[in-house]
Amino acid sequence: MADVLLTTTSTEVAVGSTAAAVASSLLAGERYKFASSTACWIRQGTCIKVTFVAKASLVDGETFTLTLGLSKTPTTYEFDVAGDGVKSGNVQINVSAVTTAIQIAGLARTAILAAQTALNVTDNGDGTLTIEAPDIVMSFSETVANGTFAAANQAVPATAGAGSCYVPANTIVDINGDQGPQLGVIQDAVAGKASATRVRSY
Repeated sequence: MADVLLTTTSTEVAVGSTAAAVASSLLAGERYKFASSTACWIRQGTCIKVTFVAKASLVDGETFTLTLGLSKTPTTYEFDVAGDGVKSGNVQINVSAVTTAIQIAGLARTAILAAQTALNVTDNGDGTLTIEAPDIVMSFSETVANGTFAAANQAVPATAGAGSCYVPANTIVDINGDQGPQLGVIQDAVAGKASATRVRSY
């Protein structure tokens, strides 16, 4: 069988000395060819930025769910506004004694790190959390009625270490969508271009 490049799904970006998302829609079960014009480091996974809201904008019992892997059991986090507990099986985020989105984000970070130890969670100090699942697919869903509460894709952090893979210039490597839908790329102070192209075997 030979690999046929599906060029309509190729994504190319210019990257320099900071992390950039080359692709944020890698499909689970699909293979891709990655290439860069200069030497770089790449890292796969899923990374989202979640924007929280103040307690006044939450309804007791609203939830958000983080699911890891392709068929893993989801973990549901429930906002306890009234301070009277949460539904059986949910992870409690007791917000009854706080008011601001910044405080609620901090409580959510503590709850996530305790319940899902495979995740990296950064409190950005502004009412948002950056949640990263290294080398794995992660999905997010929520039941919060307030539209400000939301999650958006972020570039997966890539460095010369921290689990990144070194790719020499003009070398093609295979990557797998099962290892996470987003691809972070960093080049060491040298500008260039990188691309990820889906392939199909015939």
